[in-house]
Amino acid sequence: LDKQEYFRMTDLLSDFKIQNYQEAFAELVKSLYVHTVSSDKDALNEQILKILLNNINDYTSVLSILKDDQTVQGHYLRGKAYAKALYKANLENKGSERQGIIEKINQSIEYLKKHNQEKYAQELNIEKEYLSNNQRMDTQLLSEIENFLGIYPNAEVSDLFSFYVGEHYLSIQNYSKADQCLTRIKSMDYLPKMRLERTLIVISSYY
Repeated sequence: LDKQEYFRMTDLLSDFKIQNYQEAFAELVKSLYVHTVSSDKDALNEQILKILLNNINDYTSVLSILKDDQTVQGHYLRGKAYAKALYKANLENKGSERQGIIEKINQSIEYLKKHNQEKYAQELNIEKEYLSNNQRMDTQLLSEIENFLGIYPNAEVSDLFSFYVGEHYLSIQNYSKADQCLTRIKSMDYLPKMRLERTLIVISSYY
């Protein structure tokens, strides 16, 4: 078992097999309280879907719930769920499934573009390109992410994208750039767990 294969297996276990249901339950209770008080049913439904996606990576349940949802938010969250599915297919070496998943993400992107949701469309396209390349980044994608972060510094996905860029700079031993990106991260709650640990170990050895 070589190092990369070991990393692949531990990433799969930490992100999809071992889930923190206690944390997810805490988020659910908080969302129930906040949105019940405000009587905002749509916001509560959206938050529950995000808990399924971000806290326990249960993209199959999200896809089932959103199967017939033709709203902008439905297409966006369905695209996010398929991005999770693509990441898992990468970790499981299921190359035969990848193209079908990518086509599903493209459908969401096209719908969002037609409905003038450029921010959501750009976000999904960046995730698709990154995951299509097996979590690797080229110069063009790096530029797209940094441009996105410049325009939308407070987007929900900004921490994840900052992590991707920081991880990339670390892989090419540009430690100062990596540090700049990683220090932009406000919350590490929804980042890939084992990859985050490996990144923090490497960057700490730089100092």
